[in-house]
Amino acid sequence: MCDALIKEIRQEFPIFEYQSSQKTPFIYFDHAATALKPRCVIEAMTDYYSKYTANIHRGVHQGSYKASSEYENARKKIAKFINAKSDQEIIFTSGTTASINHFARSLCQGILHKGDRVILSTMEHHSSLVCWQAMAQEYDLQLEFIDFDDNGELDLSNLNTLLASPTKLLSVLSVSNTLGTVNPIRDLAKKCHEKGVHIFVDMAQSVAHLPTDVQADDIDFAAFSGHKIFGPTGIGVFWGKEELIKKLPPFFYGGGMIREVELNTCAFLEGVHRFEAGTPPIAEAIGLGAAIDFVQNLGWDTMNKITAQNMRLADEIFSQYVDYVILYGHSKHKIDIFSWSIPQIHAHDIGSFMAEMGIAIRSGHQCTQPITRHFHLSSLSRISSSVYNLSDDWQYFAQKLDEMLRFFRVKQ
Repeated sequence: MCDALIKEIRQEFPIFEYQSSQKTPFIYFDHAATALKPRCVIEAMTDYYSKYTANIHRGVHQGSYKASSEYENARKKIAKFINAKSDQEIIFTSGTTASINHFARSLCQGILHKGDRVILSTMEHHSSLVCWQAMAQEYDLQLEFIDFDDNGELDLSNLNTLLASPTKLLSVLSVSNTLGTVNPIRDLAKKCHEKGVHIFVDMAQSVAHLPTDVQADDIDFAAFSGHKIFGPTGIGVFWGKEELIKKLPPFFYGGGMIREVELNTCAFLEGVHRFEAGTPPIAEAIGLGAAIDFVQNLGWDTMNKITAQNMRLADEIFSQYVDYVILYGHSKHKIDIFSWSIPQIHAHDIGSFMAEMGIAIRSGHQCTQPITRHFHLSSLSRISSSVYNLSDDWQYFAQKLDEMLRFFRVKQ
């Protein structure tokens, strides 16, 4: 058991100290929606607001120098964390959704052309699926899809045909937020480049669970959100190979991205700053930098051990209730995200019951309605765990699951 280690980690999260004084238990199984925040992230943002609040890159006073330095230092930390070639491949946005939307529009204006084909998977998050639907209509693109099987794995039998001309882009998530499936990104990138196709990866769910190496994976573009990796909300990252970023036009206009302006014309800055118009999320970027430090200090060995424990405990519980609970996503390559249903109980009733017991889970279509429809469902229940979940959390969940089955007369 990793519980002694997990208890030490929990000391870094102030929310557990606060919740321990409340009347109800606090079991947090909604990590895939947003991660809890460690003290170092909160303190880094508080320091910015209380000690050196200033706008960046414009002022010559001490506060602006300090804020600019910390903001750009966060960019460097992220570049190193995902093994980008340089920090000039890191663009700050407000989150994965913003990164996908901005990237898609910029790509349509800079690289894609009328009639080009974009490939998605049918397990994509709505933020990608709906965005590319809109781009397809606006820019006259073709959309095609890679389906998945009942185990939650992509069916790649037709991949070569899908990647043939006029396909120019494959956009795919690295880990399904509903099924927990880890997709074979490196293999997909290799196939794409053999066909002259670019690949964009939604890393929202993988970034806090798996080491990221954009160079080794040889992908072209990627995005993730700070709040999924113990950082603040309102900050995200768009990464792209520098030679490809140079081909993309800015997708947002204002101060901070301009080199020169005339009344009827303007010239943009070079590099990533031309994509960061206006006052950026300064405190949030600094907080994300602190979150990256937190993950690196924990180390992937520690995080992998805890993930393995979460996987084992979840499997033990769900195997005990196999006659009552249907689990979705059985890939051999997955992380500790578990979506499930009980045919006799609506997912929202499950979520409400668990909430009354002090257990935070997710209920609904998980922003992946093509997945729920694949399994002939309207909604699912989801548990997603992280480095702060003790074995006691899982035992308590198992106890309340049993109580719920009896309460709704599913189990005698």
